[in-house]
Amino acid sequence: MNKLQFAVLASGSKANAVYVQPGNDTGFLLDCGLSKPMLKKRLRIIGKTFDDVSGAFITHSHGDHDNMITSNSLPWRSGCFKFSRGIDYFDDECKVARFRLHHGDCRCYGFRVDYKGMSLAYVVDTEYVPEESLQYLIDLDAIIIEANYRESFLQDYPNHVHGCPAARHLSNEQATCILSTINSPRLKHVVMAHVSSRNNTPAFAWNAGQAGAPQAQVLVAEQDMPSRMITLMN
Repeated sequence: MNKLQFAVLASGSKANAVYVQPGNDTGFLLDCGLSKPMLKKRLRIIGKTFDDVSGAFITHSHGDHDNMITSNSLPWRSGCFKFSRGIDYFDDECKVARFRLHHGDCRCYGFRVDYKGMSLAYVVDTEYVPEESLQYLIDLDAIIIEANYRESFLQDYPNHVHGCPAARHLSNEQATCILSTINSPRLKHVVMAHVSSRNNTPAFAWNAGQAGAPQAQVLVAEQDMPSRMITLMN
């Protein structure tokens, strides 16, 4: 039986990284914002080492997504594919396609991973999903999607706003809307990511995911602890 596994190693304003493993082969990262020692520690928690990482796909240049000291120093066997390069394949069986997002004036991309009939998307650090990018979110088995802030929280507590999240990130309400738009019985796993510690709570982010995809298992990713390994099978 085929499987596609992934775990969120870190998610938030300090550092972001996701480990993806197609089949029984070595895996790769979506973003590499952790320091090398911390990346090693987070991989160890999910039972992996640097030998299990063949490469990385980087969404954009901000340091919490691309720790250049780490990404430039690891001995990637397949390469560290950065935001400025149009790399669309990891190997012959696993396709990684990038699609455009909008994160202020910073060039930023999301990724869709397809492996033997299973699909995962990664959507973080964007104030909206461009219409032409929605096609990459159709017929997914799992999605990691940003739910950075509560819109009502920003209205009620304006002094708590840090870095104008509405200009760069998805709100809970936007995440729910996107999930509702792309939802299908096939979507089994939703991970709410990049949840602000100032302008949101894990409970509200979880509710947003559940509202957009009621049939899915919803998980809220953390900044300081990896998620469990999620397995897609067909």
